Amino acid sequence: MEILSGVSSKLGELLADATINQARYLFCFNSIIKELGDKETNLKEAQDGVNEKVEQDRQKHRAVVVEKDVEKWLADVVKEMANVQNLKAKMDENNSCLNGWCPNWGCRYWLGRKALKKTSKLAALLDSGKFSTVAHPKPLPSNKELPTPRHFMSFETTELACNQIIEALKKESTKIVGLHGLGGVGKTTLAKFAGNQLRQQKIFDDVGIATISRDPNIINVQSELVKSLGWALTEKDEKDGADRLRLMFSESKRRKILIILDDVWNELDLQTVGIPVGDRDNCCKILLTTRLQPVCDRMGCDTRIQLGVLKREEGLALLRKHAGIDADSLIGVSERVADECKGLPLAIKAVGSALSEDYEIDLEDLVGYAVALDWYQAESIEDARSLVSGTIKELKASSLLLDAGNDRFVKMHDIVRDVALWIGSMEKKYFTSKVGIGLAERAVEQYRGISLMGNEKEELPSGLVCPNLHILRLENIEYDYQLHIPEHFFEGMPALKVVTIVGGVISLKSLQFLTNLQVLQLIPCNVSDASFLGKLKRLQILCVKGSPIEIPEEFGDQLSTLKLLIFINSGRISPITIKKFPQLEEFYGRIKDWEAEGMSSEENDDGKTVHTDKNIARLPKDFTFPKLQRHYVSNGNKLEFLMDEEDEIFGQRRLSQYCAKHRSKGLK
Repeated sequence: MEILSGVSSKLGELLADATINQARYLFCFNSIIKELGDKETNLKEAQDGVNEKVEQDRQKHRAVVVEKDVEKWLADVVKEMANVQNLKAKMDENNSCLNGWCPNWGCRYWLGRKALKKTSKLAALLDSGKFSTVAHPKPLPSNKELPTPRHFMSFETTELACNQIIEALKKESTKIVGLHGLGGVGKTTLAKFAGNQLRQQKIFDDVGIATISRDPNIINVQSELVKSLGWALTEKDEKDGADRLRLMFSESKRRKILIILDDVWNELDLQTVGIPVGDRDNCCKILLTTRLQPVCDRMGCDTRIQLGVLKREEGLALLRKHAGIDADSLIGVSERVADECKGLPLAIKAVGSALSEDYEIDLEDLVGYAVALDWYQAESIEDARSLVSGTIKELKASSLLLDAGNDRFVKMHDIVRDVALWIGSMEKKYFTSKVGIGLAERAVEQYRGISLMGNEKEELPSGLVCPNLHILRLENIEYDYQLHIPEHFFEGMPALKVVTIVGGVISLKSLQFLTNLQVLQLIPCNVSDASFLGKLKRLQILCVKGSPIEIPEEFGDQLSTLKLLIFINSGRISPITIKKFPQLEEFYGRIKDWEAEGMSSEENDDGKTVHTDKNIARLPKDFTFPKLQRHYVSNGNKLEFLMDEEDEIFGQRRLSQYCAKHRSKGLK
């Protein structure tokens, strides 16, 4: 009986509690709603706090990954807050009946129960939203392989050094490895190759590189290093950049990183750059390259590796590869060049790779040299041209010259040209430069030929003494008439036979000292004192292109040895003057360069307009050039050979028709 009484009592209590709870939904409805609102407010504050921490981390690290539990919590908060808003909307509907005096009690009961449960969920979210860490830095992307030559050739010399680098960097105790050797020996290429090998073997996760140079710019070093690692750096200040680098290295402490510092000349403060070496996790190691072994000591290298020059057979193989020649082609020349390169891969590749950049040589230039230097003792320009052509054929057959796709030009392998120039310079016969190296700084007394191509100097020195000089070529880099030639520049060069000036400012009065000059080319030049041309009594070839020069009739008597005249886009020249050159064999010119007086235009038989000279029409029928073998007269812009008889060109046939039309049948 007592047991039944106890059970009844307990059951009564439970029923009473349940009844009270059920009644609470109805009679404590307002307090339930207030409690829900308070929890909602507190949760909103907690949500804002977490989002603010995430944003702070993002500002600090730029790229972050929100922790998974935080990400889920934020999503749950958004979901529950939306549910609360829906519940509040339904509560507002229930209270709308007579301003709450006539509520739907069944609905209120249901809403009160829902609100109480929602309050519990919000409270649980508040309790679970206390995070010590809301996000972590996003893992930095892995960088790509360092660029190395597509067909990297491994030799015994480089393979030995590469293996030493890899073995040294595998050791946990190694922090810095120094690779030293001569300039051009291949340190940079080997360092990149070794870095790629180390990453492929998963010894390092990332490999970065920066060039230090003799005078390092720390900001540039930081930028180059970050870029090679696939990171991002916007700091423009050296210290800020170093701080950012240290932070990025810290964020990547789980990754093994190799830094290649290339071309180090002096001790470099790694902390200034922002490179942590020898830290607790030993995540970052250094491979530096330098020409100077003492730099390895000053940088505290744990291992020093010397990269020697290639062996003779290795250098020859590298030369052949980059020159694109086989074992039988130019074997003697390639071996001599390989020897001259002293086993330095950079020099070998520079010489060998140049072979694909063949330089076109105008055969007419060679004809001019042949005439001036009397290579063949030829009696005429045409004979010299034929002999030059024969020599060209022999050189082509020996693979020393190549076809250029145009009969007027040939190409020479750079390797052959470089060897020839080297031999000439060693014998103190010829000097050539493409970078504007000054003449005054060199001992040029013994030179027979000097060529300054692409010269950037605005004025050449006076007082040079070159008694043995036969050939001189001066070429301005921009053809802009800025290469000023002093009036007495040629005074110490009495033996000159060939002078070529491109883009220069010259007074022809300076040529009066050149009594042996046989070839003069002015292409184009700003010329003054043209009357002094008449003093060049031994001149055989005169080429004037784009240079304002008047050729008066008296020059015909003064230049009695002239055999070839090229006069294009320049001043004016009379056909009467041309006739007065007694030895003239070849003439190339344009009708519009003839005397302006009496010029007219008319349409030829092909419907094209040509400029004619009425003075030619008035020439006597017996007007002839005694020794003229070739002539070219055109109203076009291009200088072509006589056999290129295109419509716009007056070749032999067209010129004869033209002269006949104008009663100048004596013109041949």
